[in-house]
Amino acid sequence: MMARSDSGVNSMDSQVDSTASGDTISLTTLLEEMAEQDPLAPATKQDIANLLRELDTVRTEVQMVKACTQATEEEVLDLKREVQVLKYQMQSLQHSYLNDTEGRYH
Repeated sequence: MMARSDSGVNSMDSQVDSTASGDTISLTTLLEEMAEQDPLAPATKQDIANLLRELDTVRTEVQMVKACTQATEEEVLDLKREVQVLKYQMQSLQHSYLNDTEGRYH
C-alpha cells in the first residue's frame, strides 16, 4: 500500500514539474489521469469529485475577484485622470488670480 501511495506522489510530482516547465494541464485532467492510472476506492473517487466541485467554486470566486480588480483598476485610472484635470484647472485659476491681482496693484 505504501509503494502505491509513493508512486502516486511521484506521478503527481512529475506532472507538476512538467507544468512548471511551460506545459499546461488542468487540475481536473491531472486528477482524471491519476484515477485512470491507479484504480481508486469509491470513497476516494467521491473525495476527488468533491474537490473538483470546490475547485469550480474557487475558479468562480477567482474570476469574480479578477473582475473586481479590473473594475477597481479602471476606477483608479479614471480618478487619476480627474485629479490631473483638477490640478490643471487649479493652476489655471491660480494664474488667472495672479494675473488679476497684478493688474489691480500695478
